[in-house]
Amino acid sequence: MTPMLYPDYLDTLDDLLLTWYDRLTATIIRDIVRRIVKAGAVTSTAAYQAVRAQEAGALYDDIIIQAAAATGKTEAQIKALFTAAGAEAIKNDNAIYKAAGFTPQNLSPVALQVLEAGAKKTAGILNNLTMTTAVSAQQTFIHAAAFAEMQIESGAFDYASAIRNAIKTAAAESGFVIYPSGHRDHLDVATRRAVLTGVNQTAAHISMTYAKNMGCDLVETTAHPGARPDHVIWQGKVFSLSGKGRYPPFSETGYGTGAGLCGWNCRHNFYPYFEGLSVSAYPKEKLMEYERRTVMYQGEKLKYYDATQHQRKLEREIRGLKRTLTGYDEAIKNGAAYMRQDFTEMSVKLKQHEAALKDFLQQTGLAKDNARAQVLGFGHSQAAKAVWAVRHNTLTNAAEDTIIKTRKTTLRGPANGITQIENAKGGIDRNYYGPDGRQVKQISNNNHNHKKEAGFGLHGEHAHDYVYDDDGILQSRIPRELSEKERFENGDIL
Repeated sequence: MTPMLYPDYLDTLDDLLLTWYDRLTATIIRDIVRRIVKAGAVTSTAAYQAVRAQEAGALYDDIIIQAAAATGKTEAQIKALFTAAGAEAIKNDNAIYKAAGFTPQNLSPVALQVLEAGAKKTAGILNNLTMTTAVSAQQTFIHAAAFAEMQIESGAFDYASAIRNAIKTAAAESGFVIYPSGHRDHLDVATRRAVLTGVNQTAAHISMTYAKNMGCDLVETTAHPGARPDHVIWQGKVFSLSGKGRYPPFSETGYGTGAGLCGWNCRHNFYPYFEGLSVSAYPKEKLMEYERRTVMYQGEKLKYYDATQHQRKLEREIRGLKRTLTGYDEAIKNGAAYMRQDFTEMSVKLKQHEAALKDFLQQTGLAKDNARAQVLGFGHSQAAKAVWAVRHNTLTNAAEDTIIKTRKTTLRGPANGITQIENAKGGIDRNYYGPDGRQVKQISNNNHNHKKEAGFGLHGEHAHDYVYDDDGILQSRIPRELSEKERFENGDIL
């Protein structure tokens, strides 16, 4: 018999809703970046502070308007989600009750009240999330602008560099919600959690009410591959609501708690079970198959749950990169031409992450989830710009590594990336960066007209290894011969 609300139903019910909140997030990012670029043009410190305060106030007001618009558009969708879920739950449960000899029921006035209350509760949560996003966005702008001002006043950075740093910070930090506990989440993550949890809990409440009215003491929980380890122990099993008899008590599922059945982000639910009539939808063999399911990745076996968590991680990283690129794009549109190199580097990183996700899905056979990797504010225009930036500002070496062409060398660069520059002596330098973005090596195809490097290689080609102290301060650039591997990888410039 069909479970009340099967996991796949719960996994997809909020995709349409997320599009509105993606639009809100994109608006927030663009608004913050546009205002930072605008404020950064002020040369007087006093005037700069005045504009910063004025812009922060305007930013909060603007986001409140955007949030209200987004919430207003989604309240009807929220109600529709709850109504559809309630109808789906009753339809599936009624089939079981009918087989057991009970008269099928439609949504009763009480059930409709439960649906209405659940929808209002979730709508209220979403409304509160958007309001805290407005506060968070205001704080992001103020902190980024203040930090830029400090950098300028200290003389450590010029205006362009300081504002550039502020834009990068704001683009990465925008679109967060802040819970009362202080925990932060991106708006899309918080939205998905609120809707999934709200719908599932409301439908479960209706099912529980009907089970009690029908005198049904036994229920079976749903099951799915890749369940959380602490949910595997009770998924797909029969429980007693009263806790009497030979079946374990329903309380063992943790129902009613955030970490248990129908709790935070839980896709499990339950449905009526009649001993002697019902046939378990999840025999022991199926549950064992779910628990033992693995996928192959890079020649190694991964547990299905671990594989899905890695997929979610890659999808979150892609969404984050797209949000950042949205901010960089807005900065360039508003005259911050100095952000073009950052846009190129971030575009390369995005393409690398997208390629990694594609490869992971191909190797593991997991399904692509477009909703989790897309960002509404990052549309065809931004995607085309990212592709153009990669195509026209990068090249590939013999090892198929992506090399980003740049105009200057710094000790900081793209994490695990490589940049290339034509040096003042007419040669080519390639700069390698570690996972923290700190330069770890440089490979040159010439001796820079230095006697010290002239003795290396056939034409002075050599490498420098960068050594730092415990405080991260560069201590030396030790020159050496290229290894055979390095010669192969950089054969295109040697």
